Amino acid sequence: MNAALALVALVLACNAPRRRTALSTDDTRTVAFGAAAMVVVVVVIAAVASPLLDALDVSAPNLRIGAGLVLAVVSAHDVVRRPPPAGAALAGTGAALVPVLFPVLLRPEVALLALAIGADHGVAFSALSGVVAMAAVVAWHAFATPRAERAPVARVERGLGVLDAGLAAAAAVAIIADGVFAI
Repeated sequence: MNAALALVALVLACNAPRRRTALSTDDTRTVAFGAAAMVVVVVVIAAVASPLLDALDVSAPNLRIGAGLVLAVVSAHDVVRRPPPAGAALAGTGAALVPVLFPVLLRPEVALLALAIGADHGVAFSALSGVVAMAAVVAWHAFATPRAERAPVARVERGLGVLDAGLAAAAAVAIIADGVFAI
């Protein structure tokens, strides 16, 4: 998968507008801490990508196909279903881990994309992609949270979440095609 597609797919998989509505914290600093932890997780996943694929005897193109399929299914779901309501959160800074890191940011499609990006482009590019994706999440949270009570902003946020999911589905098709053509 080329670098531009990898970066765009990871940012789209994080779907900042949709994920913000699933957070039960309004503190952008807490979201930033959770996003920083997510970047560390992306780096760790990328670091073990090649040895893990070798141990599992899975090729990088097959991993791309699998990551694309998971992203396509999740994106199709996100297009047709409303975002889930915000769940419970740990108190204080613990909210950076639950719900920000897990289950809101660390999701199967994001982890598989991080694994595929790590296998194709290495740890440094994976770290850069993770930083860009998490910056989008934190920036959207900082922008939308103070305005979320306004009806037009809520509608725009829902629409942007659906648009993001639709674009992620298109990126998933490109990732699947790339994997198929690489076999």
